[in-house]
Amino acid sequence: MNFSIKSFFTKNKVPSKNKEESELLKNVKSLSKYSDLFVFDEVTIYHHTHKYRVPLIIFDKTRGLYIFEKKQWSFNELQNAKIEREEQSKPSQNSLSYNFLQNIIKQKFNELIHNDGVSLYNCLLLENLTYEEYNRLDKSIKEYLPEDSIIFKDMQKADIFKKLQSIAKEDPNLPDTNTVLGNLLIQYTIIDNDALHFCSLEQREFLDQELQYTFNLTGKHKSGKTNLLLLKAITEVLNNPDKKVIILKPTILSKDILQQKFLNIIEHAIIEINLNSIEIVTPIELVNKHLHKLKLKQLDDILYIDKKLMKKSFDVADIIMCDDSYLLSDFFIRYLQHIQKDKTLLVVNNEDLPISYTLENNYQNPKKEVRFHLTTPHAKVLHLIASACKKYDSKEIIVISNSLSKEKLHDDLTSFIPCPISLIDGDKNLINQNLDNIKLATFNDIVDIQAKYSVIIDLCFNNSHLLEDALNLATDYTDILYEEDCFEIKSLKDKLDNKN
Repeated sequence: MNFSIKSFFTKNKVPSKNKEESELLKNVKSLSKYSDLFVFDEVTIYHHTHKYRVPLIIFDKTRGLYIFEKKQWSFNELQNAKIEREEQSKPSQNSLSYNFLQNIIKQKFNELIHNDGVSLYNCLLLENLTYEEYNRLDKSIKEYLPEDSIIFKDMQKADIFKKLQSIAKEDPNLPDTNTVLGNLLIQYTIIDNDALHFCSLEQREFLDQELQYTFNLTGKHKSGKTNLLLLKAITEVLNNPDKKVIILKPTILSKDILQQKFLNIIEHAIIEINLNSIEIVTPIELVNKHLHKLKLKQLDDILYIDKKLMKKSFDVADIIMCDDSYLLSDFFIRYLQHIQKDKTLLVVNNEDLPISYTLENNYQNPKKEVRFHLTTPHAKVLHLIASACKKYDSKEIIVISNSLSKEKLHDDLTSFIPCPISLIDGDKNLINQNLDNIKLATFNDIVDIQAKYSVIIDLCFNNSHLLEDALNLATDYTDILYEEDCFEIKSLKDKLDNKN
């Protein structure tokens, strides 16, 4: 039932921000653990320049969205209340404003997917009113507060679940979860190749974390770490437009790829944000900002950070997020801690700092195959890529090697196969490279590059972190070519055997 009412109580209560969660609310939130329901308490909907706080939303992927008002109204307050019907009202402690919230949600869906999206149901959570007390209320009040849409103080999990199911019938034509929640709650939505992926519970819990000082996020490959950094940065700025966030990426190319993702999120979500509030830079670019402030000579190599930088303060950002921190020196991490000593530093997969939060899950294709070939690598690459061209689009293929092999393979593959080929260079901008071609890259160039099929050569004597990145880059198949066994080959085989 769509309605909006206003209640004039004897006392205009303002709920305490530090109020402990009621048992009723705990029971409602626990439904997400025991059923397929998604429960969001005090969640924000961002739209254009506005943000709307919704007290409680429950999504049932077989029924639709339940839009809740949460009220502390007691029996005495309701019994003595005067109630008026209104056409529209904004959320407040003494009013119900279902129409207002429904209109916001429908507007967002219509602007994004050009329809109302999903069925919406009005519900009321009364944390201080039992079912028995409700029955003693005057009929005129019950008319405005129908029993069938109320969750009462004394209801248990099973009762709440049964009540929700009774409110709405199953609808086989509902859009999927990614479409509904991915468009409604953009702060929890990963956009990958134009596809929406609504974040898992552990990913959402990280995004809801309050960042304090040094925060070490750890997670496996394909756990969504980089996308989560971007979502976290966007949410921090949406909630506080005065904040400045810097995200560090190890190469110019990976910086540009993440910048493109940032713009894609802003465009999809229909939110307006100061683009200068989130800056994506390389470590060298960050250091050069510091040097410029101190009127010192700029650096071309991060290894040569002047010790003066560790003595002079540098007010650069409220939050610095350092992705792929394992690729950076310990000294540089200490430098980041120094310049952020009174602010926030978030690092990803740092092996020396205490772990603040771990992403346990990864989203690697469980059917991915890794094949080892004891062979003459260069000749084998030519035949493997020629075969791959018949199965995959050019943009889905990558060959990872050292720099010498990369150049030689480029010459030979260009004359051997008809598919377009690009030499990838992590130190060059995205605009100057074509990632839609077959990619030839070194181990240092592949951060944030995606592919379905990869060939890896020149593994021996490479950094273990870089090898791990290379091994996990492709989603479908990886062929590893080598002329003789070495420690790295044996280590990778053992790792894969343990997984199986």
